[in-house]
Amino acid sequence: RSTQEWGAGDRCGCGRGLRREPLPPRLQRMAEALHHLGVFDGALYPMNSVRINAYRPGQGIHPHCDGPVYYPKVAILSLGSPSILSFYPKSGTEDCMKWDAGHDVPGGHVAGSPPLVSVLLEPRSLVVFSRDAFWHHRHGIAAVAEEAVTPAVCNLEACGGRYAV
Repeated sequence: RSTQEWGAGDRCGCGRGLRREPLPPRLQRMAEALHHLGVFDGALYPMNSVRINAYRPGQGIHPHCDGPVYYPKVAILSLGSPSILSFYPKSGTEDCMKWDAGHDVPGGHVAGSPPLVSVLLEPRSLVVFSRDAFWHHRHGIAAVAEEAVTPAVCNLEACGGRYAV
């Protein structure tokens, strides 16, 4: 995947972090809109960083827990094509402070564990998660050329029947 990182985050103990600079105007307008909608608290926990990931067919992001750089919540805006974001059960090895260089994500995922729940991200959709999902449940997008829609996708009904299991 290719990545752009923008914002005012600091380095965390894993050695990763964002550049300390204001968001570009186009991203600042998006941040202000999310503050206005109440997604982020503009005073206590303002949206101060943006990571843009672009995936080619067959690419994904290995299951991981986000670290303190993104605390206390994550908002994922899906732009190009539908994808399935899966959340995995706690395994006791969630350690967002150690970096898995082979997968370019925070470490600790137990290979082969099935998702607890999956969410279909349609183009131009926004998913927000925090609390237990942020700290304890890894999330990822499978590195597949074509997604398999299964009964584990919890929001199929909300997608208006556009996808079949």
